[in-house]
Amino acid sequence: MKRLLISLAAIGVIAHAQTATYSSSNRYLTLPSIVVDGTTLSNVVLRLDAGAVVSIGTNAGISDKCAASNFSADKFNAIALGMAYDQVVQLMGCRPDSTKTYRGLFNTTYQWQSSTSYTPYMTVYFDKNAIGVDYLYQDATNPFKTGSGF
Repeated sequence: MKRLLISLAAIGVIAHAQTATYSSSNRYLTLPSIVVDGTTLSNVVLRLDAGAVVSIGTNAGISDKCAASNFSADKFNAIALGMAYDQVVQLMGCRPDSTKTYRGLFNTTYQWQSSTSYTPYMTVYFDKNAIGVDYLYQDATNPFKTGSGF
């Protein structure tokens, strides 16, 4: 990883002089904090090759692996169109399986799966920039989430 100083004023974001971390393997730039329209956001992750915000916030207490207890019909039903990635992670209480992330032409797919078995699982489709929950293939007749085993 490389360390660098940046300013995001050119895109309307106030960035205080700070040390950011860049990973050339995934092209993620992590900023300790930025101010957007007077609101301070912490731990902001940007993907530099696409200009997409990957995540905002630390999601303290979120597990890297999901257990069967992370899944329920109530959580599945609470996932709604337009929800941000961090909102879904917070709701689930664990991060999606990074080996099951798919970036396609129309969307980005994340899958939450029990670390001990194939089920339970939930798959959530986000827009192509992975910003908000969106329909699969941008078609309202297709699902924006699927799941099983809970």
